[in-house]
Amino acid sequence: MSEDFPFGKFFKDADLNKSNKIDALHNHLPRKKEDTHGPEETSDLLGEVLGLIRPNVSEQQFATYFNDTFFIKNLKDNKVLIEAKTEFLKKTLAGQFLSILSEAMQQCLGRALEVIIEVKPGAHLFKSPPKTKKKTARNTTFTITPTQDDLKDQVNSAFINHMNPEDRGILIDPNNTFSNFIVGPSNNVAVAAGKAVAKNPGKNGKYPSLYIYSSSGLGKTHLLHAVANGIKENHPSLIIKITTGRDFMMQMVDAFQNGTINKFRQNYPDKVDVLMIDDIHEVKNKEATQDELFHVFNELYRKGKQLIFTSDKPPKEITGLVERLKTRFQMGLVIDIQKPDLETRMAILKKKALEMDLFCPDDVIALMAQNFTGSTRAMEGNLIKLSAYVDIHKVEIDVEVVRELLELNGNDNEEISFGIEQIARTTAIHFRIPLADLKSRSRSKDIVHARHVAMYLSRKKVHCTQQEIGQYFGGRDHTSVLHACEKTQENIKKNSELGQDLQSIEGALDDIRN
Repeated sequence: MSEDFPFGKFFKDADLNKSNKIDALHNHLPRKKEDTHGPEETSDLLGEVLGLIRPNVSEQQFATYFNDTFFIKNLKDNKVLIEAKTEFLKKTLAGQFLSILSEAMQQCLGRALEVIIEVKPGAHLFKSPPKTKKKTARNTTFTITPTQDDLKDQVNSAFINHMNPEDRGILIDPNNTFSNFIVGPSNNVAVAAGKAVAKNPGKNGKYPSLYIYSSSGLGKTHLLHAVANGIKENHPSLIIKITTGRDFMMQMVDAFQNGTINKFRQNYPDKVDVLMIDDIHEVKNKEATQDELFHVFNELYRKGKQLIFTSDKPPKEITGLVERLKTRFQMGLVIDIQKPDLETRMAILKKKALEMDLFCPDDVIALMAQNFTGSTRAMEGNLIKLSAYVDIHKVEIDVEVVRELLELNGNDNEEISFGIEQIARTTAIHFRIPLADLKSRSRSKDIVHARHVAMYLSRKKVHCTQQEIGQYFGGRDHTSVLHACEKTQENIKKNSELGQDLQSIEGALDDIRN
């Protein structure tokens, strides 16, 4: 600035030197407005943020973690200070939902912000009760004593809500970890593979592509989230994308409709280090979705990223799945989770009861484990039903209460025993060997061959656990049954006569059932 500038014409003090001339000029220039927001603005901002978050979480999660649980205290210098109402909410928001909060803030304000979450001193999650009003005919309320049918409906609804859970969205469930996953002979290989991936994901690990399948309710989704939590702990810098087959399809459809399909295609290989898709069988018969998934798979695999899928069937048995996707899924480790054996079922029930703070005597645990041989989710659902019954009726749990409430009459065990009995008798007749010899400890070559066939068919046709089959055939352990099934499976490929024997026995069994 020139020293000849006529400051005297603009300021009263004409004898200012150079330094205070400049100071005076700065004092008269408009000041830069600080990046702060008042209470009304932060309240409006909070409303917009919550509006963006709500579609991306379940209604239950929104009500629990977002609705009236925190407020925006300050917004300054690219930092936003949030005060949560409890320490628990602070930890949950800062851990599980921090990325969702940050993204919503960025969308509202048009720039990235550092989200800082603190606890509001002396605040509580629940609002104070309203002041008591004078009773009038308009505001008088009545208490209705529930009937026995009402109480029964409450108990049943607890079970139904558990068996039909809300869609958890794409968030990693922090409660599903390896530490609370019950390991047994039916799932130990799958768990070992999952732990290996959690330790070394992607091209540096043993299984850059992992495919886990099982019937519904046997823990594959729990295992998927356990792997995700393990990767987060061991490799916090990796970006994990966990979704479902159906959600992947819907995201792709939205991208086509919005004209953002190129961005959709780039997001996966460029921004995802670990891709997990639960229930991948949901994309069957969806050719366009399968085409996009094929290219996503190729790009991620080529870049050394980790791929994990779960399904209710092995790839080769999913009808409506294109051959090139089946081939990709079979490139990696394909492993199944079987129905848990008796000891594993008892361990699951004991652990779940402990988590629910529900006291179940050993005879009750044994009764439930013997009767529920399928889905672990169903077992847990019945524990929830039992817990609801105890809370409502204020009674202690015993065998009679459980038998009546859960309608346990031993039907499942009877059906399994009857199924094995049918297979054993039919196999014995076919090979002309006494049934008693199949159940004996005899090591005669012909008897061992027939016994292996009967064990193999029991596993295939009745879907019994290895322990249940071993118990029927002379009290053998599960490793003997596993050996019999594997050996028979190998011999089928080599021996056409064995294939004919199996076809004949299965035909006879079908005739009996029809």
